[in-house]
Amino acid sequence: MSVEFHCSKCSKLIRAPREAAGSRGKCPYCKQSVYIPTPADELEAIPLAPVDESPVKGQEESDREAEDLLARLEQDETPVGEAEVGGAAGVFVQPSEDVADLVVEAVRALQASDLDRVDGLVAQLRQKRAKARSHVQALMMDEVPPPELESCPPALYSGFLRTLLSRL
Repeated sequence: MSVEFHCSKCSKLIRAPREAAGSRGKCPYCKQSVYIPTPADELEAIPLAPVDESPVKGQEESDREAEDLLARLEQDETPVGEAEVGGAAGVFVQPSEDVADLVVEAVRALQASDLDRVDGLVAQLRQKRAKARSHVQALMMDEVPPPELESCPPALYSGFLRTLLSRL
């Protein structure tokens, strides 16, 4: 009995001997190298190990710390200064709308090559340096730009954010 499959290059039907299954061969029509698949009835299921649902050592404590931090952040709407998370100090700053708007305007000015406008916006952002740096870093980590900047090509957007961060 033979193995039947379609060439991945020219899509022609190919028949190969069952012994050739799992290896490579040449398509008789287009001469391209093709993989000869193993018939489905010969495939074996690989048994999976059982899922270990025991808690990871220290995981419960980490979960509690994370919940406590989230609760504190939700209670306090004012910017938070130095905070300890997972043993590492980090700065968590809630960006105000004006900082977010200034960052968007700065990226738009960079996109338009309006360097004088960029200088003015960076000067305003420096007055709120911690908030501005935090907001730009958050934008850099987010894969999707804000809706106002989605027309900016991703590589340029990323470069503009790095430029802003270096100037803050």
